[in-house]
Amino acid sequence: LLRKPGIHARMPPATRGIAVENMWRAQRYGVHGGLIASDGSGMRTISDLVAELTAELAEDAEALGCAPELARCADIAGGRPA
Repeated sequence: LLRKPGIHARMPPATRGIAVENMWRAQRYGVHGGLIASDGSGMRTISDLVAELTAELAEDAEALGCAPELARCADIAGGRPA
């Protein structure tokens, strides 16, 4: 939040609608479905989104000492067992 203060910016109604739709899709399809990207790029797989997010958070995870746990998210999103 310190590096990206805009994260807490007010969410426009269209983005809120996409978030609600994505919550439903996640509940319905789990890691085997896809989510609608709010950047207009269309449907994205869960594994692609998790890979993108873990890359973005890697520096913070390293500083906090939880890089292995963050890396495990890719396994979970890919449907690989623990």
